[in-house]
Amino acid sequence: MTAMTTTAPTPLVSPPAEAPAAAVRGPRRRALAPGRRLPATRLIGPALVLVLWAAASAAGQLDPAAIPAPWTVLRTAGQLWSGGTLSTDVLTSLERAGYGFALGLTAGVVLALASGLSRTGEALIDGTVQLNRAIPTLGLIPLFILWLGIGETFKIAIIAIVVYVPIYLNLHAALSGIDHRYVELADRSLPQPLRQFADTLWAEHTNDYDYAVPEEDVDAKKAEQRAQFTSITFRTAHPVVRVHPLTGERGLFIGGFAQRIVGLSVAESRTVLDLLQTYVVRPENILRHRWSPNQLVLFDNRITQHYAIDNYDGLPRRLNRVTVAGDVPVGIDGKESYSIAGDASHYTSVAPV
Repeated sequence: MTAMTTTAPTPLVSPPAEAPAAAVRGPRRRALAPGRRLPATRLIGPALVLVLWAAASAAGQLDPAAIPAPWTVLRTAGQLWSGGTLSTDVLTSLERAGYGFALGLTAGVVLALASGLSRTGEALIDGTVQLNRAIPTLGLIPLFILWLGIGETFKIAIIAIVVYVPIYLNLHAALSGIDHRYVELADRSLPQPLRQFADTLWAEHTNDYDYAVPEEDVDAKKAEQRAQFTSITFRTAHPVVRVHPLTGERGLFIGGFAQRIVGLSVAESRTVLDLLQTYVVRPENILRHRWSPNQLVLFDNRITQHYAIDNYDGLPRRLNRVTVAGDVPVGIDGKESYSIAGDASHYTSVAPV
């Protein structure tokens, strides 16, 4: 099961293009795909290797000193476990791997953030990491032995090197691959009169609004979560056009929590917000991501709207989500957002950037 997530960078727009004529569908052809995956098929390969290993060992085709038979491995493992040696060695290896992984993960993330978010960082870091990537890890082992000797430090360092390179490469590629034109797509694409109008607007955001969920779909657990979410009502005025604190670029800062335009009625506000939202969700402003297990996705809430597509047919969808405390939004006139109702002082304060 996969879930689709849509993220729409908050833009400012041009006149909508004419809708294309409906395409005439021809006969459906078979897609170039391997077909439906059968359960447990990934176990066939390892099972086949095990069978060949056992058969070759039984036929005397393998040197027991180099590649012992599977039953010899199992017998020896049982003896080591009974003697208490195996459990101790496994724990030692896991501890060593944990230290190396933690160091590699920390180094990879820190270096990728510094390189992916800064041109200076990229100039100083990326070239060195790419050179390190080109050198096989086995080629570094003699050098590390000379520097660190053959001990725990050497082993942890090798694990950290193996870990940090792919972490850095993937995170750096994700950060540097963001097309910064998307940040201001809405602002640049809005017609000039509408852009000038949006620049003057402030919207009231609140956590207490109608989520448009049918009553029959709200079970006791969802009702409890909803009650907890709205136990304290927050109402805050934010600029409709927000200036990004790092890039200085402008983007529409609206979405589901924006319920009313300051100074307008609810009905008038809905018309204005719906109009601006149509530019946010235009196809050219949307990135769709297909989730895979154990995947990490980072997106900037200051310029992105998140929407989870309900296309998993009632199957469980579990995400571990972390929201990092952000700065106070600022409009094009330099004025900061302000609270209307709800005390949020107990939330984590924002560290200076």
